[in-house]
Amino acid sequence: MRIVLLPALALAFAAAPVPTSSDAAAVADTAPEIIAEGTFTGTRRYDVSGRALLVRLDDGSHEVRLEGLDSDGGPDLRVWIVTDLRDKASGRVDLGRLQSRRGDRTYRVPAGTDVSGARGISIWCRAFSVEFGTARLR
Repeated sequence: MRIVLLPALALAFAAAPVPTSSDAAAVADTAPEIIAEGTFTGTRRYDVSGRALLVRLDDGSHEVRLEGLDSDGGPDLRVWIVTDLRDKASGRVDLGRLQSRRGDRTYRVPAGTDVSGARGISIWCRAFSVEFGTARLR
């Protein structure tokens, strides 16, 4: 088999910039920063496993990432950032409906939210005011 390289294509490859170490450093500077993370544990009645990460993006905004989530089902499950691990219904930020009981999901933290007091990420059943599981952030 014979390969023919067209002159215009060869010129395009020759003109392509070669990444340098300074390019890699610039990419590293804009990478999201994990500011806290934890592993989910369920309650006596419900099983929840997986990991939660609180991430600061390069624009200063935040998001919560759930990785490898596996949760029992229930009605009206919510994802909360909690500031008090004993009383999760107080001092919380509701990030919205649990998008899926299994897998990886990302939730944007509302702009202006102070995440410095975040102690955990909770899966909460709003319909019955019941906790399913929490990842204690460290």
